[in-house]
Amino acid sequence: MAPPLMDELVEEVLIRLPPDDPASLVRAALVCLRWRHLVSNSSFRRRFREFHRTLPILGFV
Repeated sequence: MAPPLMDELVEEVLIRLPPDDPASLVRAALVCLRWRHLVSNSSFRRRFREFHRTLPILGFV
């Protein structure tokens, strides 16, 4: 059996899930209890929003 992935690595993978498909994050949270705890953590949700924040296009009006 393979050793479990570190929480930091799993979090980096989960943060890259597409923000326009919330079902993918829900499905990932259903994989196991540990992933559910990671996804439901407030710091993960904050990092997820920051990672997917769209940057403003400057210079165009």
